[in-house]
Amino acid sequence: MTDHDKPLSGQESLDIIHRMIGRAKGNIRNRVFYFLLWGWIVITGSMGHYLLLEFSSLNHPEWAWIVVLVGIVASFVQGYRDRKEISGAILRYKPLKLGAVFVWVMAIVAFLVMVHYQLLATAAAVFVGYLIPGYMLQNSER
Repeated sequence: MTDHDKPLSGQESLDIIHRMIGRAKGNIRNRVFYFLLWGWIVITGSMGHYLLLEFSSLNHPEWAWIVVLVGIVASFVQGYRDRKEISGAILRYKPLKLGAVFVWVMAIVAFLVMVHYQLLATAAAVFVGYLIPGYMLQNSER
């Protein structure tokens, strides 16, 4: 009988389950970086665009979105460091699901308001849908 054919003891089974749960938590923890990074990037772009549109004479307030380049570089660097596949566990995180519902509601609201208020709706959606669940997840892992 090889090691693979030998039945596991109760303790060995529990150890395997414990290790798998630990790995899933690690995968979720690694993804928090992206939720927080892109949450702040989108809020900065949305609010910057709105403020430049409302309170400046700049011809191209959409230049506030140049901040996305920071997110792209940071995501690339972090992704290079991680090199791990996304865990399905993060998609089962309840605050993230509730945040997603709020994002959809704000998408409908944004469709119904003037364009420059869509920027505020975007910032609110990302704050509730990305940052709050991201910080909750980050704090739960400590």
